[in-house]
Amino acid sequence: MVKDLVAYLSFNGECEAAFRFYEKVLGGEILMMMRYADAPPNVPRTPEIANRVMHVRLRVGDRLLMGGDAPSQFFSKSRSRKLLSRKNHL
Repeated sequence: MVKDLVAYLSFNGECEAAFRFYEKVLGGEILMMMRYADAPPNVPRTPEIANRVMHVRLRVGDRLLMGGDAPSQFFSKSRSRKLLSRKNHL
């Protein structure tokens, strides 16, 4: 039985800005952010994507949200992207 799922969001160069925004408005904490430039030497990259985010992990409460900037050839623009937040009131 699945106990939890973690969403992974793909961006085309806007990942860092989006996750900084999520960190602020959701009251979370970015646990790690790795750029393509920081990847091991065997990971293919071009100078154009060196500063893009390869992987980021944000903790909000006991949940995780992850993402990264997809290489352009693999990025497919979504017709809609929504991040919904629900607060439980006791």
